[in-house]
Amino acid sequence: MQATNVDYGAVIREARMAKGWSRADLAEVYGRFFHDDSISEDTIRMWEDYNKVPKKAKRRQVLAFLLDLPVAALGIESLASLALKAPDRFTIKGIDVASAATKLQEYKTLNHASTVGPLLTDILGTIHDIHDEIPYVSAAKRTQFLGLLCDYQQFVAGLYRDKSQYDEALFYQNKAYAVAKTLNDPEQLALVLWRRGITYDCQGNLEAAIADFLAAQRYQTKSVNLQGAIWASLGHAQAHNAKDSSEHKAALLSFDRAERLLDRAQREPDDYFIKFNVEGYHLNRASAWIGAADKKLRSPDRAFEALTLVPVDENRKRRYAFSAYVQARCWFEMGDYPIATQLALDAVTIAGEIQSHVNVNHIADLYQELRETSYGKSPAVAELGLQLIRVQNPSLLA
Repeated sequence: MQATNVDYGAVIREARMAKGWSRADLAEVYGRFFHDDSISEDTIRMWEDYNKVPKKAKRRQVLAFLLDLPVAALGIESLASLALKAPDRFTIKGIDVASAATKLQEYKTLNHASTVGPLLTDILGTIHDIHDEIPYVSAAKRTQFLGLLCDYQQFVAGLYRDKSQYDEALFYQNKAYAVAKTLNDPEQLALVLWRRGITYDCQGNLEAAIADFLAAQRYQTKSVNLQGAIWASLGHAQAHNAKDSSEHKAALLSFDRAERLLDRAQREPDDYFIKFNVEGYHLNRASAWIGAADKKLRSPDRAFEALTLVPVDENRKRRYAFSAYVQARCWFEMGDYPIATQLALDAVTIAGEIQSHVNVNHIADLYQELRETSYGKSPAVAELGLQLIRVQNPSLLA
């Protein structure tokens, strides 16, 4: 791997100085990544002055990333990701509608707080089992099985959406829509359209998202939770798609319609696990204030006003990660890049724990923008990039 006549220490020293880093800067960021407090300036000096660089390829790859070097400059080839460990399996013995529905609610509860990503294979197996049994069930049970199938398909679509696998998410959402049409159930049709619209929004297809949200509204669902969620999602998509002040104003009016439903929504059962509540509402409104396509329509101050109404709860990891990202984006818009970077680091750590690729992608976009600023060559921004690599390739730098 290492050619004896190549002074890799000199390569490291030159790259470090080009970034304006001290030896202490490099020691701190490199050491923290490997949870190694023993890395000191003297260690860096030994690398640079005596060519005593780390021998392990993974450690050199980290150095190359931190110093904006091609890995070949440190005498290695890019490392391939290792195979992911297979998750433990959970199975439902046969299909009983009541027990399968209960299990789905358990999945939803767990995923709302963290993730059920490792159980995806088992959940897909349940979908296949339900699908296989439908032709053989009695007419009286067929509607129950179709409703269960539709619910599972929507849940799996949400899992794929959170992994940024939008084609797979839309595949299952389109299947769920076909089942909902077979059931001819307005509530289910509105629910499927709303959830598909969220996928389009995450994908960046805002026109399609808005179209689905408007179509969902036409079903005049009885669920206040669903009505409010549709209005809030519509406002979010409209705000990010806004090209002038009138379009942004229309988005805020949609949010206002959602806000008027919050109190009633909290007094009714959340049968569809929508989680339309004050916390989520204000987070999405904050996002709307800093996400408009036209920068002149953005307002970090108004976003912060909304964020002050969001309680901090690190146990709700999915929402906490999104909140930290929105705050990071606000500080970035205000030009305070160190705080934005630190919040992004907090967000990417949580997003990685729950495998929320949607949030990771948001943070990755912010990272690229940070690199273009006057703060872009700082150790903190480099550390953010390295943490993103760790999250996106969990086995590569283990």
